[in-house]
Amino acid sequence: MYFGDSDGSDPFIGGLIEDNEVIDTIGYNLQIKHQAVRPNVLVGHLPLAGPGQEDEYAIYANLFFQNPGEALFQGEGNLALYSNLFFNRHAVEVPAIAIQPHNDIPRRARVFVNTVLHPWKGIQVLRREDRWEDDQLLIGNAVFAETPLQGGTRAQNLTDDYAAAAKSLQRPVPDLTVLDLSPRENRLLGGAIDLSLFS
Repeated sequence: MYFGDSDGSDPFIGGLIEDNEVIDTIGYNLQIKHQAVRPNVLVGHLPLAGPGQEDEYAIYANLFFQNPGEALFQGEGNLALYSNLFFNRHAVEVPAIAIQPHNDIPRRARVFVNTVLHPWKGIQVLRREDRWEDDQLLIGNAVFAETPLQGGTRAQNLTDDYAAAAKSLQRPVPDLTVLDLSPRENRLLGGAIDLSLFS
């Protein structure tokens, strides 16, 4: 799926993309331009000024599964990324989730209650010159990776290394017919998450 144009001249506005199954893609599954690399899903920045500058992407309730060369998700601008499952067994040196500059910078980013499995890095939040900003929140995620979290303001995340996922999740295996990333009994328990931050 490809929405917009590579020079940003044909914006995709007010869309709803849901209830799709996209499988066996080597590059990207979905693009909302701008785009030059091939994560499974990339969302580019919103208008820098004027109408739409405060709009927000909401990406939720998806399974992002396997990419041998790129991030499963990459985004900038204003976004809410929540209640998703991210699984990649390929030890590529890109994170599962990359909130980072592309044609502009991440602005208001809310990344919460996702489950992430990646051998190298789970969630990475970068701004220009690798500065962390207070307006990128990583809250209530379960992340299994060598480096689970980098950047952003973090709270109530449950983290461990990639190999430990099997102790906490039902069947974290790279086979969609049996994959089950739900928690094992008495695992991934934590306090209630204050969702007022995301209203």
